[in-house]
Amino acid sequence: MEGIKKFLADNNLSLDNWGELGKNILIACGICFVLLWLEKKVARKWISKFNGINARFTEKVIRFVIIFINVMWVITSSKITSSFGTSLFQGTAVLAAIAGFAAKPVLSDMCCGFMLSTTKPFNIGDRIELSDGTAGIVKDITIRHVVLQGIDTLKIVIPNSEINSMRITNLSY
Repeated sequence: MEGIKKFLADNNLSLDNWGELGKNILIACGICFVLLWLEKKVARKWISKFNGINARFTEKVIRFVIIFINVMWVITSSKITSSFGTSLFQGTAVLAAIAGFAAKPVLSDMCCGFMLSTTKPFNIGDRIELSDGTAGIVKDITIRHVVLQGIDTLKIVIPNSEINSMRITNLSY
């Protein structure tokens, strides 16, 4: 018990600091909830108006950014977690290198998703066939993958990097 008290005293971790962390988490959750709710309302109108892969991809990216910013604010705003946040930001070069190697498939899918949404080789609702013989109707595009609906309500999930490297035949033109 004395060890715990000494650790808390040495690191200036009082109940007030824990209360501040809890308050910041509640504030971040509330802000995140409101922003995601507003984003959903705006995205519904935007998607119903444009209903393209640009709209759906942008919606997913905005959600990711809202959640990421809220998590980073919680990490850096409290006395308990600020030293972790500071060291996290100071070691960004090393962290970026490690994250780059570890998340190469994810980053590749995100970049290819961006390329697919800007070049628009297909749109939501188009019937496409890929060079490997996979065919279906495009139902959705996310940051990481495209969802095709095949025969008999079979859903096919294909990573964006794979679709980007294949020949696409759009049968809806």
